[in-house]
Amino acid sequence: MTMSNGRVTIGPYWSPQTQPRVFTAATYIHAPLTTNDGVSVAHEVELMDAIVGRDRNIWISHTSPDNLINATYTAVPGNAQCESVGLGRGGPEQPVTDRNNPAWRAQRNVTLGCISPNDHQLYLNRSTDGGYTWQGWNHSTGGPSPSDAAPAIEGAPGGEVFASVSWGNDTAPFSRHMVVNKRVL
Repeated sequence: MTMSNGRVTIGPYWSPQTQPRVFTAATYIHAPLTTNDGVSVAHEVELMDAIVGRDRNIWISHTSPDNLINATYTAVPGNAQCESVGLGRGGPEQPVTDRNNPAWRAQRNVTLGCISPNDHQLYLNRSTDGGYTWQGWNHSTGGPSPSDAAPAIEGAPGGEVFASVSWGNDTAPFSRHMVVNKRVL
C-alpha cells in the first residue's frame, strides 16, 4: 500500500482511490537512520502514520516529516478488522533524539487502538521499539471496552500510554457515551 499525491494505492492490481476511506492518526517518534552494516549514522525525527485500509486492516508508515508524499504503508501483523484507529506514544510531547535520555526510551512505547466493526470493542496492539514490532491484538486488561467512536490514544512523559473511548453500551460499569480513559502501556 502506498500513498502518493494524496492517493492511496493497495498492491499492483488495485486501482488507486482519490477519496480513500481511511481514518488516520499520526505521531512523531524518534528513529535513528542506520547504514546497511547496522551502524547509526544520524538521528532524526520520524513520523508514524496509521490508517484503516479498504481491507479494514491497519496499515502503518514510518517516514521523515519532509518526505510525506512518498510514505509507504505496511500491514500491521494480526489481520485485525477495524472501523477506526488511534495511535499514540509515551514520552514528552516534543521528540527526543538523544538515546541516553530516559525520555527517548519512553517515547518508544507505542500503542495502536482499533474499534472492531464486528463487535464494536476496543482492541490494542503494543510496541516498545517505536512501532517496528508488535505484540498482537488484544482487549485491554480488565475486559472488553465497547465504543461508539474512534479511540483516542495519548501518552504521558513517563512512557505510559492511555486509551480513551466513548462507552458503547448500556451495561455497567459506565453509562452510554461516557468517556472512559484507561492506562494501556
